[in-house]
Amino acid sequence: MRLYTSLFFILFLVAFNSCSSSYKIKTGQSAFDLKQYVLASEMLEDEFESAEDQKIKADKAYLLGQTYEFLLQPKVAIGWYEEANKLGYGIRAKIATAYGYKGIGEYQKSLALFNELAKINTLQQESVKEIRNIEGILSQAKPSGYFYKLNKVFGGGSSSYAPCLYEGDFLVFTSDREDATGTQTYNWTERKFSDLYVTPKGGNNASSFDPMFNTEYNEGAVCFNKTYTEIFFTRCMSDEPNGDQYCRIYNSRKSEIGQWSVPEALPFQKDGFNYGQPALVENDSVLIYSAKSEGDQNGYDLWYTDRFEGAWSESFPMPEVINTQGDEYFPTADGDTLYFSSDFLPGLGGLDIFKTYLKDGKWVRPERLPAPINSPADDYSYIVDNSPLQGRQLLRGFFASNRGNMGIDEVYLFEKLSVEEIITAPKDSTIVVAPPVKKDTTTVVKEEVYDYDIYVAGKVIEQPEKNKPATRPKAIARADLGQKDLNGESISYKSDKNGFFIKQLKGGTSYEFIARADSFLSKSVIISTKGLKRPEPGGVVTINLEIPLERITRDKEYVLENIYYDTDKFFIRNDAKPTLESLARMLQLNPEINIELGSHTDCRADDDYNLELSQNRAQSAVDYLVSLGVNQSRLLAKGYGETQFAVNCQCENCTEAQNQQNRRTSFRIR
Repeated sequence: MRLYTSLFFILFLVAFNSCSSSYKIKTGQSAFDLKQYVLASEMLEDEFESAEDQKIKADKAYLLGQTYEFLLQPKVAIGWYEEANKLGYGIRAKIATAYGYKGIGEYQKSLALFNELAKINTLQQESVKEIRNIEGILSQAKPSGYFYKLNKVFGGGSSSYAPCLYEGDFLVFTSDREDATGTQTYNWTERKFSDLYVTPKGGNNASSFDPMFNTEYNEGAVCFNKTYTEIFFTRCMSDEPNGDQYCRIYNSRKSEIGQWSVPEALPFQKDGFNYGQPALVENDSVLIYSAKSEGDQNGYDLWYTDRFEGAWSESFPMPEVINTQGDEYFPTADGDTLYFSSDFLPGLGGLDIFKTYLKDGKWVRPERLPAPINSPADDYSYIVDNSPLQGRQLLRGFFASNRGNMGIDEVYLFEKLSVEEIITAPKDSTIVVAPPVKKDTTTVVKEEVYDYDIYVAGKVIEQPEKNKPATRPKAIARADLGQKDLNGESISYKSDKNGFFIKQLKGGTSYEFIARADSFLSKSVIISTKGLKRPEPGGVVTINLEIPLERITRDKEYVLENIYYDTDKFFIRNDAKPTLESLARMLQLNPEINIELGSHTDCRADDDYNLELSQNRAQSAVDYLVSLGVNQSRLLAKGYGETQFAVNCQCENCTEAQNQQNRRTSFRIR
């Protein structure tokens, strides 16, 4: 099972005060234990780099994997788990890697690892379960007669989740937006504490739901009764200053003049436990919620309590057909159907949404909702919008997911659409399906329809030095980034403390990314969103991008590859021009530097002849750079002849390969 879920996990599993602590954090482990994961990631990476003992490095790598899971950066987490496995951490690193690959939809890689783990007796049962699950996913047939269309309702740099319909035309949801109540930030995420917001169902003009509910603490996961006169929501707070915070379910009622009463915690909740994510069923007479399982043996389970004459009964766990050895969260209801999310029932990865209903007084075996409602990421908070359907709609609603690989949760609108147009007949008439239109057999080049989201997930790193032992690249924090598309639209932003940046892109275009940082050479990288492997409608494609920046070192020789001259000639050949054009682009990106462009010969021929020839070749290269727009004053041509060999060898015994190394063109930053 996975270690983490989404932002709601952050809100729901608070065990320490998250505002401040008098405890002096000296190690990455301490920061991790205090759930200060952003700080932990920075400290642990430094500790990993400085550690010399292999076992210590393995321990740090594994802990970094856990840290990045909590930070909702699964691909980074996988990299650290693989590093831990290489360093001999043990079987837990391989297990974490297997689940990690499943969680990002890399099913073949996950399957290969679980097949290896199945050979270990103590892991055979768990591994076989996952093998069967993944094989089922890979062999699953696509649905016929309908498809899903997804549209993101909320996105951006903050997390938004747990949508709930309110008065028919509105959504109430949870978010840690910048305008949330209070001034403090949450150490786990370094973002604001979450509040309740309300917005029209289209997702525009979100505002604070009501000052009665939003405080300096975390609020979230709300439900209403059928008349919207009663609200139940989760609040995580401490009863004492700097004390431990726990989540409880609160209730408030709306008066006839529209004012909400002061929220009160429901009476069945015990001190020292977390409760949350309420849902009303059975005509508002039963409240289902998520809390720790009995004896804390099976993670979080779903529980229920009955309301009799305004009083709540003792709580009872839902039956074993629903509660598993894993975690069950976020119950919601639509009529007699109960929806919830589980990380143990056979799913696509992470949390998946399941549905069940009562039959003959018993809950039937839960059924997983299809893709793209479910994905390899965490999917939850599924609600059905029962307002009148339109056009080809068969079903419509909302859910939350962190599938964007941005480290945040987002709310999606889903539409289940018929592949054929539905004609709405007059009242009391039959609804008929229009016959398919005969297709034109003329070959037509179809324009790509981008009914899915495209993201670039990038990292700015320090270029590893050549001829040195390979180590994990060091991230460049707060690097400046410029992004420009073919239409000339450009934006600027910075990478985060770990060198990461994530941005949504448009389909069918090319982008140039320029990364800059103090003491480094700026660099440009171009990517295209054309010809991507198409996911399901409403799915997500993530382009991974790494931008390595070279540290500026004065007087270091940078050899230019593929610069060749004809024998005894010094004009620039066509096959040398691309390299010089790349050098010109580098100089344009770094207008503050000047270079010396040097040319070298091998040991053959006369010294004076080689010196003159190399000077002419260096000058030809400089002249070509000038023709590309580089200012002459930034360039110095220097011919070295045979005075500075890259390979020292007796001239008569030098091989052609050694002579080729000595015949080079290079530059130095002055």
